[in-house]
Amino acid sequence: MQNKQVIYSRRIKVFLSSSMQNEIFMEQRCAVLSYFEREPFYECFAIEGVASPDPVKKRYSDEVVRNDLIILILQKERRDGVAEEFDIARRSNKRIFAFLHDGNRTPELEELIAEVRGV
Repeated sequence: MQNKQVIYSRRIKVFLSSSMQNEIFMEQRCAVLSYFEREPFYECFAIEGVASPDPVKKRYSDEVVRNDLIILILQKERRDGVAEEFDIARRSNKRIFAFLHDGNRTPELEELIAEVRGV
């Protein structure tokens, strides 16, 4: 059963979640951010674009809850931050979109993907 959510702002708030460990994946992340910057109906949050006195974990936790949907970009291995962001989004009944890279994946990432597919 789909969760129905009412969005009360004029712009849909999107949280981008992905690893930032690899240059190729960072290029993809930047491309997604660039796309949303040009779209008038969306406001995209990425942790690297914000300076805050809050600890990083608190900041991204608060932002996942504040946003309307989360986009996961899952690559080759499970990243703790991405998994935590997914868990927060799931507990908060957020709409979750996941993009999966082809290729070899760690067993830990395969477990996370199974969880994402089960939402």
